[in-house]
Amino acid sequence: MARTVQEPPAPAGRDPDVIGAAVLAARLGFKDPQTVTDLAAAGELAGIKVGRDWLFSWQATYERIAGSAAPAGPVIGAAELARRLGFRDTQTVTDLAAAGKLHGAKIGHTWLFAWAAIYQRIAGPGVPDGPVLRAAQLARRFGVTTKVIRKAAAPPGKLHGCKIGKQWLFALEAARLQMDPQPEAVTAAGSLARR
Repeated sequence: MARTVQEPPAPAGRDPDVIGAAVLAARLGFKDPQTVTDLAAAGELAGIKVGRDWLFSWQATYERIAGSAAPAGPVIGAAELARRLGFRDTQTVTDLAAAGKLHGAKIGHTWLFAWAAIYQRIAGPGVPDGPVLRAAQLARRFGVTTKVIRKAAAPPGKLHGCKIGKQWLFALEAARLQMDPQPEAVTAAGSLARR
């Protein structure tokens, strides 16, 4: 599950982007802030040591995980991402990330991913967060064949989806928006439900 983090307010006068090891550890899902400081000391995480404390830029860390211009959102591990994408095992996610087919960052021995960035890749911009389905699951929801769904997703992309590895993935909310009966929102995907 995505982690919710109770954070203390930034000290007066400090840039809110600058965070300490405890806050960064919580945002990245590490149980112990010492893990973060050890990674920083080893050069795995960008940070600066001031006296006995380590300070980090959250924006720089998040961009390393999510890529530049990615929407803000929670950072999740490989197991949680596999669950959200419907993959049977974590190894599939880490293999795709290592091959450059799924954006994330390996920090130490841990793969981390920005859920909002991955969801936006699947759903498109501005789509509310929701379930991600494989082509067969979406086809069952709309009463059509998987072939119809895949054909609608193929370029020029009448149905927004994303091929990650060998799987076509779709955001249910994006598909619903594309099926909206309002004339200005009807796309070729809308005709799928009538076939």
